[in-house]
Amino acid sequence: MTKGHSSGSKKQSRSNLDAFHSEVRKLKVDIKDEASGAKGYRAEASMLRKAGDVKDAKILASHARDEARHEREDKAVEKHVQAQTTSMHEKAKFQDNLATAVNKADARGRYGGAVPIYAIWNDFKDTMSWNEFQRNLKSSMDARAIDLGVVNDLSVFSHPDLVVKLDKGPAGYVSLRESPKRNTIE
Repeated sequence: MTKGHSSGSKKQSRSNLDAFHSEVRKLKVDIKDEASGAKGYRAEASMLRKAGDVKDAKILASHARDEARHEREDKAVEKHVQAQTTSMHEKAKFQDNLATAVNKADARGRYGGAVPIYAIWNDFKDTMSWNEFQRNLKSSMDARAIDLGVVNDLSVFSHPDLVVKLDKGPAGYVSLRESPKRNTIE
């Protein structure tokens, strides 16, 4: 069995990103349609008012307001979807960089898969703060990409300031989860 970052999760992340991009493209078309719909309803309502058909003009004006509201809602959804897409990109990039850093540090320090967090922190400290790094590690743990190992006695840990505080105790080690595809017998 080999430890490492699975290519299956990369493919899954990629398909999720493709789905988000497709959704954003659809939303942009919807927003454009609703903007032109609202404009058209307003123009027709104006023409009906000039012609003296106040009742139908009010109905079309109501439709125009509905279309404008839908346009605003779609823009808010589009903004949310784009934020989610960015977040997914960032998480996938962090997890790829984390897998590389863990594998490199493990090969260098021969830690047996449980790499001290201080051994990989240097690979990330130029691109993010310690708090961001901790949040990303916790997020990766929640996504089941890694395991964080608890330090039982901080007094003998060489870098007690570089631990991630978890409910179960201070975590000082990170290990990559095994890829489910690599565990199968071929």
